[in-house]
Amino acid sequence: MELMRSGEWTTYKKYLDRQRIMWQHDQSLSQNIGATGEDQLAIPKTTFGIADKISADFKSDAADGIFGLAFTTLAVDGVVPPLINAIKQGLLDEPLFSVFLEHRRTLTNVGGGVFTYGAVDTTNCGPVIGYQPLSSATYFQFKANRFRLGKYLNAKVVDVISDTGTSFLGGPSVVIDEIAKQAGATYDILGEAYIIDCDATPGPLGVTIGGHDYQIEHYNYIADVGDGTCVMALFPMDFGGFGPSWILGDPFIRQYCNIYDLGNLRMGFAPSLKPAP
Repeated sequence: MELMRSGEWTTYKKYLDRQRIMWQHDQSLSQNIGATGEDQLAIPKTTFGIADKISADFKSDAADGIFGLAFTTLAVDGVVPPLINAIKQGLLDEPLFSVFLEHRRTLTNVGGGVFTYGAVDTTNCGPVIGYQPLSSATYFQFKANRFRLGKYLNAKVVDVISDTGTSFLGGPSVVIDEIAKQAGATYDILGEAYIIDCDATPGPLGVTIGGHDYQIEHYNYIADVGDGTCVMALFPMDFGGFGPSWILGDPFIRQYCNIYDLGNLRMGFAPSLKPAP
């Protein structure tokens, strides 16, 4: 875990509520994304939250914080999120970012993918299959339907979100249970997971977005958790009619690069060019 020592920063402005800092700009102490040169994105005058007390869980957590990339409507106190700030300052070639995730099993301390700010990643991603308008510019939320696996099909049109921070696919419990059953998985109550044979090949899990059919291959939704145990990367969630019905997390984003077009309020999807593991 990395610690921010505010006394070493010469370019911040501390707010009275003691929860936010306005970062100005200092090349030696900038909040940069990337390593050097063209890999860097420095965003002056960015407001972010700080904590003087944290949970002990962070000591063993590889993540040092959360870099929010969605809209101002979700931001605490209505502050302008970093990427929206960058767009307003004209720092990006295009008002969007794209995400490519590697087809990796359970590994640590390895590269997991690429975030491309201001452009579509044409190195790791193929041609864009289609764009879908956002149904709500809070999360990256849009319409989808025809969730299917094997002989099971749920054709209902629902709101879904794309979320890089969700490792699994989340959906209504009734639908998730049926998909797991089609794959031959069984639910483990104690582990709260759908257990499946590590050698299983249930076929692609499909979803339709904007008239385009997308297929998530089994190697992207079956995860080896060690000791010869594998789980389907699915979890049930029921919001009771409020919020999105599905979260298309990392299994979907590994299969298809996701393009988050903030300027045009839409999502784009392109096939990953990386071969299956």
